[in-house]
Amino acid sequence: MTTKRLIAKLRLSWRRFARAKEGNTLVVFALAFIPMLGLTGAAVDYSHASLIKTSMQSAGDTAALAIAQSAATLSAGDLQTAGDNYYRALFKRTDVHDLNVTATYSNSGGSTVIITATAIYDTSIMGVMGPQFRHLPLSITSTSSWGTTRLRVALVLDNTGSMAQSSKLAALITATTSTDPTSPGLLTQLKNAATNNGDVYVSIIPFVKDVNVDSGNYSAPWIYWDDAAHTDTKSWDANNGSCSVSGYRTRSACRAAPGGTCSISGITDQNSCTSAGTCSNATYTTQNACTGAGSCSISGYTTQNSCTAATGSCSISGFTTQNSCTSAGVCNNSRDTSRNACVADGYCSDPSHHGQNGCTSNGGTWRTPAIWTAGVWTAGAGIWTAHPEVWTAGVWSPPTWTPDDHNTWNGCVMDRGDPGAPNAGNYDQNVVAPTTDTPATLFAAEQYSACPQAAMGLSYNWTAMNTEVTNMVANGSTNQSIGLSMGWMSLAGGGPFTAPPMDANYLYKQVIILLTDGLNTQDRWYGNGINPAPQVDTRQQTTCDNIKRAGITIYTIQVNTQIPADPTSTLLQGCAGSTPGVADPSKFFLLTSSGQIAAVFKQIGTQLSKLHIAR
Repeated sequence: MTTKRLIAKLRLSWRRFARAKEGNTLVVFALAFIPMLGLTGAAVDYSHASLIKTSMQSAGDTAALAIAQSAATLSAGDLQTAGDNYYRALFKRTDVHDLNVTATYSNSGGSTVIITATAIYDTSIMGVMGPQFRHLPLSITSTSSWGTTRLRVALVLDNTGSMAQSSKLAALITATTSTDPTSPGLLTQLKNAATNNGDVYVSIIPFVKDVNVDSGNYSAPWIYWDDAAHTDTKSWDANNGSCSVSGYRTRSACRAAPGGTCSISGITDQNSCTSAGTCSNATYTTQNACTGAGSCSISGYTTQNSCTAATGSCSISGFTTQNSCTSAGVCNNSRDTSRNACVADGYCSDPSHHGQNGCTSNGGTWRTPAIWTAGVWTAGAGIWTAHPEVWTAGVWSPPTWTPDDHNTWNGCVMDRGDPGAPNAGNYDQNVVAPTTDTPATLFAAEQYSACPQAAMGLSYNWTAMNTEVTNMVANGSTNQSIGLSMGWMSLAGGGPFTAPPMDANYLYKQVIILLTDGLNTQDRWYGNGINPAPQVDTRQQTTCDNIKRAGITIYTIQVNTQIPADPTSTLLQGCAGSTPGVADPSKFFLLTSSGQIAAVFKQIGTQLSKLHIAR
C-alpha cells in the first residue's frame, strides 16, 4: 500500500467517524487518534529517512575516497567543486531537497578529506502532528584519512660479485628505479604513496662483505682505526701505511724487518744492541762495574765485597795484624829502629861529649831523646761508600711504520666487535650507540678492495636515491648480516646514520627489505668468501629476531639463479616476518630469474603504499 492510498483511507475513516452518533465514542477516539496517527507516521517517516541517510552516507564515503589522492594539489574552491560534483553524481534520490555538500582537506596529523552533506526530507504523515514535524533534516559526514601511518623503509641490497651474473644487478636497478607509469619501480611506488615530505623515508644499504659508510666520515669518532697500544695486527692503521725499510707492507712485518738502528754507534743487530751500553764514567766498560763503583774507608780495597770483609789496617805499612802493628813504631831519629834505642838516644850540645852524664858534667846540654811513634791499628770492616755511575743500555729502534693518512680510506667498515672475534656485547647484532669508551662498539675501518657504493641514510630525496641505486656495482663476497644490521641502524639512528625524530601525531611502520642472490660466505671473523659460513648465519638469525623485537617487519628475497641452484635459504625464511622466532611465508620470496625482481618489488610496494582509510 502506497503512502498516498494510506492517507486517503485515513481521511475516509475520519469522515465516517465524524458522522457517528454513538455517545462518547467520538470524544474518546478524538483524544486518542492524533497520538496514534503521530506514532504511526513517525515509524513510517523515520524508516524512510533512514534509507535516505544510508544512501547519503554511501555517496559521501565514495566521494571522499575519489578526491583523496588529488586533494593535496587542489585549491579549496576546486576541492569543493570536485567534492560536490562527485557527490551529486552518486546521490540520485529525488525525495529530498535543499541538498548541500561541502568538501574540506587537512594535512595536520596526516592527510584527511571530509565530506559533509545535508538535505531536507518532507514527512508524509508526521506533519499531522504540527508544522514542526513536516520536515526532517538529514546530515552525514564521511572522512577519508591517509598518511596517519608513516612509512620508513631500509633497502638492504646485495652488491656482491655474483650479482653480475644473469643480469641480476641490472634487473635490481630497474626494479628499484623505474619511472615507467605502467611498471613503476619500488622507489616510484613509495614516492607516490607520500602526500607530504616525510610521509615516506627510505634508506639504501648496498652490502658485500663490508658496508661503505662514506669516506668523507674519516674523522668521525665512531670509527675504529687501531687499539691504544698499536698491537692490533688487523686494524686499518696496521695494514695501510709505509715502512722505513722498503718491501714491508704491514706494521708487524715492518717491525720484524732487518735494518733497524742502535743508540750505540757501531752496533748493527738488535741482540748486541740491547746487551751493550755505555757508562757515565768511561773507566767502567761493563754494567756491573759501572753500577757497582764506590770507595772504601780502608785504603787498598777497590770493591764493596773486599772492603766490607777487610780485617783492619795499620798506620805503619807492612803490618797486617793488630799485634804486630801496635808493637811496631817509628822513631824520628832514623838511626834508631827500636823503641828502647829511640827513647834512650839523645845528643849533647857539645858534640865532643858522649852520653848524657858526660855531656852534663862537662857543661854541655843534653837534648830530648828521639820520639817513638807506635803503630795505630784501625779495626775492620771497611765502610764502602757507593757512588755508582749511570749505565745507559743500548736501545734498538726497529724500522719505522707510518700509517697512511685516514683521508685515504675508501669508506668500508667491518662488523662491530673485537679484532679476533665477536665481542660479548654482540654489537654486530644490535644498534647500541658507538662510543670511544668501548672500542668494540665502533665501526672498524677496512680498506676493502671490493668496497661498494656508500650507504644512504633515511631520505625523501628521490632523485638522490635513484642515483644511488643506479651507481651500484657488483663485486666482493657475501655478508648479509652486516647489511641487515646497518639497515636496522639506519632506521634507529646512530653512528653513520641520523634518523629523523618521529612525530607523536603519527603511527610509524618500519620495514627492512633484504634482497640477496647468495649464501653468506664471509664476515669479519668467519669464512673465506667462497664456501658457506654457518657461523655468519647463526649470528644473523639472532640479528633478525632482535630487529623483529624492535617492531620492524622484514621482507627477504632470495634470487636463486645459480647453476646448480643454491639450496633455499632457511635463514632468509626464518628472518622474514615481524614476530621473533616465527617465519612468515608471505614475507619471503624465492626467485629463480632476475626478471622476477620487478614483480616482487611491485607486490611489496603495493602493500606498503596502500591508503589507510578511516571513517
